[in-house]
Amino acid sequence: MPNEGRDAFISRYRRTLGLGGWLAGVALTVVFYNVTLPRTAAATSGGRELTDDETIQVGALPVT
Repeated sequence: MPNEGRDAFISRYRRTLGLGGWLAGVALTVVFYNVTLPRTAAATSGGRELTDDETIQVGALPVT
């Protein structure tokens, strides 16, 4: 194996590398989608509904 070139390694494990790359791409797509998903008011308020005049505290700034 130390005498093998890079091309021999790639040709030997082509399917495994392709499947691993495909699975990594799907996993990264799902993670990226979940990170960029907009959050609703119910998710940021602990699950309860907010009234229109109620203010919640996010960090140091009040958010209406």
